[in-house]
Amino acid sequence: SIALIVNLIVRAIMFWIFLNRDIKFWQAIKLTCIARALNQFLLTGSGYAAVSGKLKINGFPFYKSLSSFGVLELFSVIPWLLLGIYFGARLAIRIPLFLIVLFVLVLTFAVYKRREVINFLRNSLIYLKEIRFNILTVIPLVLINVTVGIIYYFLLFRAFGFTFDLLNVLKIASMAITFGYLSPIPSGLGFKEGGMVFLLMQHNLSLSDACYIAIADRIIITGFYIILGFLFGAEIIRNEIKRKLKIGGA
Repeated sequence: SIALIVNLIVRAIMFWIFLNRDIKFWQAIKLTCIARALNQFLLTGSGYAAVSGKLKINGFPFYKSLSSFGVLELFSVIPWLLLGIYFGARLAIRIPLFLIVLFVLVLTFAVYKRREVINFLRNSLIYLKEIRFNILTVIPLVLINVTVGIIYYFLLFRAFGFTFDLLNVLKIASMAITFGYLSPIPSGLGFKEGGMVFLLMQHNLSLSDACYIAIADRIIITGFYIILGFLFGAEIIRNEIKRKLKIGGA
């Protein structure tokens, strides 16, 4: 999908800028792909830590790459979460259960990942002060990232024969992403899809049609990043997955 390719390039440019252009841009693209692929397999952040560890071996400061990934995640996700919570709160006025589920997800995420979240925000804010002059540079990229996301979901819905106006696409996409991102499950598996099915059914789609779209979204995005991730860093991905499996089996 062209939209996903553009999204990847935009994220890579942002990462490259956050690193003060201390690596080659092509390397930034490869590292972004590898990190995103690992995040699809494992918890969000696992890919960032693994790639930062690899860069450390090559002499690049660990804190700098990890913090750059943290700031990248912050700028990439915050617009979607803010929009998702805003639209979710408006929808909850008519459907209270939706708000209850959303709060449960937020609380679950906060309980299980509170230390990681606190450390993530602390390190990101510290590094953000160091690169504050680059913030204005990435603001247009953040807007492009959101726009590309809207286009992707618009085309996805239309591929199944359903055309929504862009505002409704934004509502559905942002709330589904919020469901998935705030869940404690790796990559929001099941939560994002469940949220999207629920939201699509509110727009008069049948359960089967909504499920097909949600599953297609998961397959397309996951497949895209896993293929590119293995293409650019199969060894890193295999080693990190094995390490996580050993830790889980211990």
